[in-house]
Amino acid sequence: APNAGPVARLTKDERFEHFPSWSRDGRWLVYTTFDDADLARVQVWDAQQRTARQVNLPQGHWAHPVLSPDGRWLVLEKTGGGGIVSPLWGSDPGVWRVDLTEAQAPKRIAKSGSRPQFGATSERVYLTKRDGGKDSDGVSLVSLALDGSDERVHATSDWAVEFAVSPDGRWLAFSERFRAYVTPLPETGRAIKLSPSTKSHPVVAISENAGENLHFSGDSSRVYHSLGRTLSVIDLQ
Repeated sequence: APNAGPVARLTKDERFEHFPSWSRDGRWLVYTTFDDADLARVQVWDAQQRTARQVNLPQGHWAHPVLSPDGRWLVLEKTGGGGIVSPLWGSDPGVWRVDLTEAQAPKRIAKSGSRPQFGATSERVYLTKRDGGKDSDGVSLVSLALDGSDERVHATSDWAVEFAVSPDGRWLAFSERFRAYVTPLPETGRAIKLSPSTKSHPVVAISENAGENLHFSGDSSRVYHSLGRTLSVIDLQ
């Protein structure tokens, strides 16, 4: 962006750092660290104190942590091991929740799904699911109550790569065939079928070439996407 300021590192950890996500009020930054011995650890960084604390979680392969709008819940993925990382500590993969206000054991709320995110409330979390074959990736955006119950399907797509729900819950950005799009997310109780050529629902392209790492501003007025080292911002109005 033309008005971008200097780049400054926020944290001081010597381990690899991944999957940063801000709290809604900008006070906290949650992310994971990784090394071969400790595997993934989840950190919460305080923007006022400029210090990080580690979340008490079992050792494992944790990814994509996100905070609920009220700051009480941490929801994140747990994946299996193997490949270039340790095959240990990979049991019980899925999506987990952690209560940051009370000393309770983490709870798995879904055995499948990825990229947890919140909309307007802290009562439900959105996940991306894939259940396709050679003719379709069978992608769907679903939401669950935080105890894992009451799954609802909000959008489906054959080839979407990622979804991003706006903080006010009114908009949905998605990428497909490397381009990024945005569409209203109605609360009709029926899933919308999405593609770049959708005619029954308004879909607008927001990238000229490719766009990934989709996310909204905190007030839902802008959507961001990146391509290489370039970060682009689109005003929804």
